[in-house]
Amino acid sequence: MYVLINGLPLFAARLSDDLSKLETKVKYIYCDTYNSKWQFFRYLFLLPFAKGVISLNGVSDKSKTLSAALFFKKKIIMQWQGTDTTIALDRKKDGTIFSDYLENSIHFSDAPWLQEEVELLGYNCENLLFKHVKVSRNSTKRNKIQFMSYVAESRQAFYGMKEIITMAENFPDIVFKIVGTQKSDYDLPVNVKCLGWVKEREFAEILKESSTFLRLVEHDGLSASCIEALGYGCDVVWSLPWKYAEKFNLGEDNTQMIKTLIQKIENRNLEINQQNIDRAAEDFNFQKIISEYDAKIFEVLTKN
Repeated sequence: MYVLINGLPLFAARLSDDLSKLETKVKYIYCDTYNSKWQFFRYLFLLPFAKGVISLNGVSDKSKTLSAALFFKKKIIMQWQGTDTTIALDRKKDGTIFSDYLENSIHFSDAPWLQEEVELLGYNCENLLFKHVKVSRNSTKRNKIQFMSYVAESRQAFYGMKEIITMAENFPDIVFKIVGTQKSDYDLPVNVKCLGWVKEREFAEILKESSTFLRLVEHDGLSASCIEALGYGCDVVWSLPWKYAEKFNLGEDNTQMIKTLIQKIENRNLEINQQNIDRAAEDFNFQKIISEYDAKIFEVLTKN
């Protein structure tokens, strides 16, 4: 049996590639219907013979791909990602939500707050992880305390640029490296460096140099970059409640929390956070995550 995958290209392509590396119970075929008409027609050709469709995005407006899945009475598995939940909740509030797919889907998320938000829409939602990390056992002691974050250039306020600037002003001896943004919308102190878009390998190299990874977003899914930061032995500061991270409260004074974190790093003599590496290796192991994902999809597809 096989299942088609579509949705947000980055996550859909990665998941399809990950599943192809294991001997799975289901054959997974990714169709990039977002960016290619040829892929859309390929999807339509394969759909009648597929057992179901995985959407790597919660869809609350009209979609030709999911309408076709309904037409052929295929099972739809909706994997919610992040702001798709807030978009759907806003649409429900103003009466513009298109709920045909939602009512006929099996819903999964990979973060407890997303699960709660999908349930606010009125649908049962189960937590199902699909992001993983290869830990870096070669990570070494940092040369200095350095903070790192990702900020999308087009959504700097959403990604916490103002909060990062305030933090940098309060801690002028620490360098803050920001990837994603080439030019800030705000005046920057000298210890904030905007590096623009970087490739995955360079992103990893900066993580290796950094003691702390900041994720100060207004809303989020389970951030792959936070998981990766764990795997490199960074401390993580996140605006969402995650058991592996220090909680950053947006709109509040977080200075004391950062001071305490810096003290912990100094007490380790700038050594990597080995506990985070061990937790990442156990909880976000590739074999474990992808095998469990495959098993759950098989269960859903074969359930009457």
